[in-house]
Parts: sequence; C-alpha cells; structure tokens
Amino acid sequence: MMVEHTLKLSWNFFATSHGKGVVDAIGGMVKRMVWQEIMTKKQCRSATDFVCIAKTKTNTIILDEISQTEIDVAKLSLEQLFMATKSVKDTQKLHSVIAIRSDVIECRIYGDSTSKWTVFF
Repeated sequence: MMVEHTLKLSWNFFATSHGKGVVDAIGGMVKRMVWQEIMTKKQCRSATDFVCIAKTKTNTIILDEISQTEIDVAKLSLEQLFMATKSVKDTQKLHSVIAIRSDVIECRIYGDSTSKWTVFF
C-alpha cells in the first residue's frame, strides 16, 4: 500500500484521544443537520437519502456516498493485504511505528524515544 500510493506511513498511539478526532466532530455535526431535517418530516430511508439531505444543508463539508460494490472491492483488497501481514512482537508496548520500506518498520516505545528497533519481514 505504501509503495502503491506513494505514502509515508506511521502510526502513533495516544490513549487520551483515542477515537475522538476532527472526523468524529464533523460526523456528529452532519448527523445533527440531517436529524433536524428529519424532525421537519423530511424522509430519510437510505444512505442515499442521508447524503442528499446533508448536501442540501452544507457546502463546506464534502459528502459522498460509497457504494456497496466499492466497499466490497476495498474489503477484498484489504483482506488479501492483511492475510500476508506478519505480527510484531510486543505491540502492546509500542506507541510509535514508522514504515521504512514495504518490508521494514521502525518501532519505538514513544515517538521521541532515542531507543528504537527495526523489524524486517
């Protein structure tokens, strides 16, 4: 994935902010806008309806519906990728992982730790 999409991949774990990011706030705001329309008797019976209603309520948030076919294709691709993935020892202790190459990662207990170790696949 890193090579295919020319990405620099890293993972940093912060327990205090786990699952509470900007995306969550935007999602909540969009749901509230759609809910307000539903309360005025607007019909919302599908994901397509939800996206259409949301698009009428905001022009600053980009909204797009992902089809079941697109989800299935991505799921299959990710399943194949993860079937070939190998585990890393002591992942519970890691707070920072950087992909160096598609077959090499650099692990640190903390992002700014001078102590690090390299895992080769």
